[in-house]
Amino acid sequence: DLAKVIEPIHEFCNDRVLTTRYTKGYSARSEEIQNLSQEKRNELGEKFLHILYHEIFIWNRMQTDGHLGNYLVELKPKPKWILLDFGATKVIKGKLLKQYKNLVKSCYTQNRELFFKTFETLGEFENFHTLDKDLYWGYIEIMNEPFVHDSYDFGKSDISERALAYLPKLFQGVPEGSMPAETLFIDRKIANVFFVLKTLRCNINVKKIIDEYI
Repeated sequence: DLAKVIEPIHEFCNDRVLTTRYTKGYSARSEEIQNLSQEKRNELGEKFLHILYHEIFIWNRMQTDGHLGNYLVELKPKPKWILLDFGATKVIKGKLLKQYKNLVKSCYTQNRELFFKTFETLGEFENFHTLDKDLYWGYIEIMNEPFVHDSYDFGKSDISERALAYLPKLFQGVPEGSMPAETLFIDRKIANVFFVLKTLRCNINVKKIIDEYI
């Protein structure tokens, strides 16, 4: 019951055209959704987080563009998300999948040593010792804010804005070498998820949700 996927009409589809059945829903910014009770907005926010963690830990596929235009909300019989656009989907597999799971766990447990040990193995860096670890850990502390509270009020938070503003500076500081591009897409998606939770003014227990996956 997390989400509903738009249904294609195969006889009217080809390599360049996607035709789907009409699906009625509301934008998360619409009056209909914004006027929902706190309980129902929290429920939508929790489902949105579950979709994110399903993408990372279960489906191993992520729709990396978390823009609100890629989603609608169906209200009846119970509120759920409608997934519209999969053009930016990335497959998370093999070494990257295992390492990114370790990154999520190290952030959640605030294990700085594990984080940088895992981060180093993500890429082929020539001068990893030049990495500004304090800069990177500052970003982790921003992203980790919702996980250190039993209840986090996204409506009053500026975490998504701070995270998205931090990313360019963060990736400019990567040492020479190569790093999987997928990590940038995943980090951007997580920041976008926090923006959606802010739009819904959710006040939820993020720790309880991620505990189900790690």
